Amino acid sequence: MTGSGSEYWLQREKEWITARNRKTDKLSEDLENAFLRVSDDLQKEIAAWVEKYADAEGITLADARKRLSAGELQHLKMNLEEFTKLAKDNADGRWEKELTSASASVHVTRLQALELQMKNIVRKLYAGQESAMSDFLTGLYADEREHMTYEIQRAKGKFDSLAALPEDRVQKILQRPWADDGQAFSERLWGTQNKLINVMQSELLRGIISGKDTGSIGKSVAKRMGAASYASVRLIQTETTRLIVESDKDTFEEMGIEQVEIIGTLDRNTCDSCGSLDGRVMKRTEAKAGSTAPPFHPNCRCIIVPYDDFLSGDGQRTARDPENGKTVAIPDISYKDWKAVYVDKTKTLEEWKKAHTKKPESPPTVEKPAFVPAKTIEEAQEYAEQFIDKDGGSFSPFKGVANYKGISLDMANSVNEALTDVFSTLNIPKLRGIKVVSSKTVQGKKAFPDGENAVASYNMAGQGVFLNKDVLKNAKAFDGYRKRADEAWDLVMKNIDSLNASGKALAEKYKEAGRSLVAGDTVQGLVTHELGHHVQWQVLKAKEFNELTARRGQYAGKISGYATASSGEYIAESFAAYMKGERSILDPDFVKAMDKLLKKPRQNAIIKETGALNDKNDPEMERRDAHAERYYEFIRKSNKENWISRVSKNSGMRKASVEKIYEHVFIDKHKLLMGYMRFPADYAMAESFQRLFEGNTVYHHDLIMLRHERLELELIRRYGYSFSEAHEITERKYNYSKALKEWEKNRNAES
Repeated sequence: MTGSGSEYWLQREKEWITARNRKTDKLSEDLENAFLRVSDDLQKEIAAWVEKYADAEGITLADARKRLSAGELQHLKMNLEEFTKLAKDNADGRWEKELTSASASVHVTRLQALELQMKNIVRKLYAGQESAMSDFLTGLYADEREHMTYEIQRAKGKFDSLAALPEDRVQKILQRPWADDGQAFSERLWGTQNKLINVMQSELLRGIISGKDTGSIGKSVAKRMGAASYASVRLIQTETTRLIVESDKDTFEEMGIEQVEIIGTLDRNTCDSCGSLDGRVMKRTEAKAGSTAPPFHPNCRCIIVPYDDFLSGDGQRTARDPENGKTVAIPDISYKDWKAVYVDKTKTLEEWKKAHTKKPESPPTVEKPAFVPAKTIEEAQEYAEQFIDKDGGSFSPFKGVANYKGISLDMANSVNEALTDVFSTLNIPKLRGIKVVSSKTVQGKKAFPDGENAVASYNMAGQGVFLNKDVLKNAKAFDGYRKRADEAWDLVMKNIDSLNASGKALAEKYKEAGRSLVAGDTVQGLVTHELGHHVQWQVLKAKEFNELTARRGQYAGKISGYATASSGEYIAESFAAYMKGERSILDPDFVKAMDKLLKKPRQNAIIKETGALNDKNDPEMERRDAHAERYYEFIRKSNKENWISRVSKNSGMRKASVEKIYEHVFIDKHKLLMGYMRFPADYAMAESFQRLFEGNTVYHHDLIMLRHERLELELIRRYGYSFSEAHEITERKYNYSKALKEWEKNRNAES
């Protein structure tokens, strides 16, 4: 049923249903408390009645109970005036009839008076509960109608006003029987009341005649009250579901929804007996409460939802202005704001638009180094090596080098310009090499499986880029590639109507986008596309990749024809468009994911993820960063054994532990937000390591740092935690940042 939208409604309704159930449960709790209070009052009345009789007769309570049980009840009288004082609080008018009847004789028994008083208390209770229930259900119907109308309009992508609710609509529903017993809401409630009164009178008389003490009689009455309380709670829970179903049916009719679907698993814990009904689809007119639609049993919390093909997801939305009737395009609107504009009319659509219209977001600016073209192919290769992980690529097909042999200097510079643009903009792992191969060789055919016209390709296993020698050997060869691409485009577009169904559908997507590739006319653009695959494989986790490609159908056609080919090409083409600044045509979530990789927020990312303390607001930041980089490099080039020995001696930590810390901080690479890399050099940590090495003055926070790194790497190596998980856990025990700040605070106070 997911195609019809059941998953959509499960997601949309869960929060609303939870809030609604919370309101129902609160009313149920209020009803139960009311029963408890009345139960206490009744027990007090019974005790007071016996006590009053004993006082009047001048005998003990025990003697009073004996006399009462001996049949003396008929002799115990009180005058009508006294009785009237007890009956002054009248709830619903029924009391007068019984009072008039009782006044036919001059006196009534004290027991009769007690019974009438109990009746009055119970009737007052139920009168209050009927009023509370009726008000609650009326409000519930209206709220559900508004909410469901909003959700349907939202799914359709078109907002409009809500017609006024007929005043007597809810009362008509409540007055209509729906269960097999043929009783309406009020009849069901007052039937429960009459039953309670009868059983309470029986319990009272039985208890007195049998000589039970007042405590025992009170407990018997309390038990009956508890059963009645449960019946009232069950009634309101069941009627809630009925009113919701009736409200939704009315709304569906207003909105032109012809089919409905039963959902019995919204909160995963309700309506186990209705499991077989979950997912059942029927005509709206066939949905009858109590038979084909909820409630199916007492306390049922199943719901019905629209079953239709109108769900639009996140497409463009329109709204009809209630003031002028014009339809305008708007961003998505919340339920709260929709209600204010279209139901309560507390604000106009124009006011809402003004408050929620965002200025076009400017892309973040990142300072890029000026690209200076190389003068020789050797110089171009040397330049490219700054973007290559030499160590990591030693065992890959690329050998950790840039090999431009066989392509022209202009083509090599275009490749380097793409590398400069991407790597100076984003914090991503370096490539493991760049290699030129001929598409006509065995290796070339493996490198370019799509054919000889490929300009470049990314190798997932080797984590590097292949360049096609036959296309990039000179400008003339590349112009030939572009000419062939243009001819292919023109040929397809001219003959689009003669293609088979699948071919035509694909061609239409290319036509919609207006281009085959985002930057198919430049070497720089094509290489950027391949670097998009590098980001795909080396940066995006599987979950993030799946999330970003879930809406490919919605955005790919706007980007390029090639973006529609597969999820991988969609990501690569989105990346190429992002680097060109075409943010408006991209999935906003993709833009956010790339923005997180920008060089500019690098320091914030480091601080958040690693606890490093370099402060971007520090005017000395650049100097401090440079110092930290130099000192980290100094440690790497120093005699390792000597460094470990001295830090171990000055800290009191075992050499084996210090060696592990050395590898963890200065040598090992980690999966960070910025990519797979060594820890960035941190000034505060560099200072701590320097003190630990020299041994003149070692502070408490320096030792905290060592213990932090030791525990962190242990969690990673021994227990398999990710770096971020291990760091978070370690921070709870050894918080270097906190310890450093306390030290700085104390130092400043002393000075």
